Amino acid sequence: MTTSTFDNLLPSLSLTISEPCPAGASVELQAYWQAATTMNHNNAWAQMNIGWCFHYGKHGVSQNYIRAVHWYKKASAKKHPGALLNLGICYEMGHGVGEKDLQRAAECYQQAVKLSDEQEQRRKRKQ
Repeated sequence: MTTSTFDNLLPSLSLTISEPCPAGASVELQAYWQAATTMNHNNAWAQMNIGWCFHYGKHGVSQNYIRAVHWYKKASAKKHPGALLNLGICYEMGHGVGEKDLQRAAECYQQAVKLSDEQEQRRKRKQ
């Protein structure tokens, strides 16, 4: 996948990162939210987990595919493989992205595998 194709997976984000944590959110989601919205908005792991909470309606928030995709895209922009995998699922199922888009889903899956392989190679070199 080319960089421009990858960038096309991440169209404009309609929600802002400064939005407050939803009322009734669990302690876990509040912690993810704080990590995702501090440190220069750079915690991809927390952003991916917030997306997961919205995707599956966990930790005190209602299921909301659009908000899940928003957070998955934020983490995917930071090259988080898990977020790319979950974003691919959203494209494959048509959750929060309008219509199903199997091409974009495949691109997300391919990029997630590539990034996971790269991370594994770096981990092995450190051993």
